[in-house]
Amino acid sequence: MTKSNKIRKATCELLFEKYRYPTSSRIIAECSICLEGITTVKETKLRCGHPFHDTCIMRWLREHNRCPMCRAGI
Repeated sequence: MTKSNKIRKATCELLFEKYRYPTSSRIIAECSICLEGITTVKETKLRCGHPFHDTCIMRWLREHNRCPMCRAGI
């Protein structure tokens, strides 16, 4: 991984918050990247408030610098 990729990854990790919910099979939200329900105990929200799976948003932010839902800048 190049230095710029490492910096970008570290920046991405600082720009979102992780929320924990009680373990449940109930769908908390839908990830707009993979279109699957978020039912795990962890989800990630960007500053704009849109929720995603951790792995989905990390993959997205490696290629893009905007929220996939509202296109707000990161």
